[in-house]
Amino acid sequence: PEKLRLLIWDSTGVNYPYNGISHLLIPVITDSRKMVLVLQWAITEIQKRLRTLSETGTKSLGKYNDRAWENFSTEMPPIVIVLDDFSSLLDQEPIVKEYIDRYDMIARGDVVVAGVSGGADSVCLFVVLCGLMGEMGFRLAVVHVNHGIREEAGEDAAYVEELCRRNGIPFFLEEADVRGYGEEKGISEEEAGREVRYGAFERVLAEYGGRGKIAVAHNANDRAETMLFHLFRGTGLTGAAGIRPVRGKVIRPILCLKREEIEDYLREKGISFCIDRTNMEDTYTRNRIRSHILPFAKEHVCAGAVERMCGAADIFLEADEYIRKQARKAYEGCVLKAEEERVILDARALMGEESLIRKRVLMQCMEMLTVGRKDIASVHIRELEQLLQKEGNKELCLPYRWKARKEYGQLVLFREGIE
Repeated sequence: PEKLRLLIWDSTGVNYPYNGISHLLIPVITDSRKMVLVLQWAITEIQKRLRTLSETGTKSLGKYNDRAWENFSTEMPPIVIVLDDFSSLLDQEPIVKEYIDRYDMIARGDVVVAGVSGGADSVCLFVVLCGLMGEMGFRLAVVHVNHGIREEAGEDAAYVEELCRRNGIPFFLEEADVRGYGEEKGISEEEAGREVRYGAFERVLAEYGGRGKIAVAHNANDRAETMLFHLFRGTGLTGAAGIRPVRGKVIRPILCLKREEIEDYLREKGISFCIDRTNMEDTYTRNRIRSHILPFAKEHVCAGAVERMCGAADIFLEADEYIRKQARKAYEGCVLKAEEERVILDARALMGEESLIRKRVLMQCMEMLTVGRKDIASVHIRELEQLLQKEGNKELCLPYRWKARKEYGQLVLFREGIE
């Protein structure tokens, strides 16, 4: 149905002299969070109407009997409100603010450097942050990166610059040859683009003294797609949590919004956005998940697949954070020396920990040594654990000339050439 009939009744006579049934006709909304907002509004509206009846001296219609439900339409005059335009109730700003507060993303006095490409997600991020700036007491600056790949990239930059000008927000343009940078570094174009973008964000934040946050525009669909991508390739709790709301100074305020919510929000406000057609191509694995696998899941498995997956991701994230804290405590009890290119652990103390915590300690060591444990996979952590369990002095080779050596009751992780 396009409308939902909401019936609210009070048969006690305690709060209101009007012992009747009130009802509203409101649009049916599939998003449960928005439905709750509308229902909360509806209940408040009904209470206001009942108070009005009370204040004007309307007489009680008496107690309900068993047939009251059947006969309410003829025996009890209903209050009817038809709510056709409820866009103001469904503004995304309160939802995003609650999400920001939940994860302590922004502190009063922060400078927030937002990456705005001109696409729907980043424009939504920009609009919402502009709306929250005054209330939350932070300053906003925008960085747009022209990757030098698409012909229409110049138009996107001009659009974002004009958006910032109209709203009085500082605008910074970074132009880069991402393809050439990737070839020079020997990395993929996707990874090169990420390095260029975050480098630009950091430089602009440094201009403001370095105190603040970097806001990027990942949404709930992105999180679900990343979750599937990790699960298909094999992952643990960290990967199953998908994209995190906060990672260091990087925040994702609209991770709580689905892609269709974002586009609907912009349409309601009459705000245009740019379309990057490369996002629709099947060049990258993530695009194929976005275009084929997730839509199939929503149509044939569960219409609320994105919400359900993000809910599971939150549970995985909570569990992962707890295990990470326990592993940090275990690391502090095992570490004998920690340097830039070498970590020495007490092998016996580490073996005294549960396997799950032991593996996480080893993973955290590799994260410190390899900057994000690049190319260090679960297979390498299993090999390190096996090395710990072997008798005598043994050595193991890891990616990028990293090595592990067990000797004299110690586990030494070091780069080749560093002893």
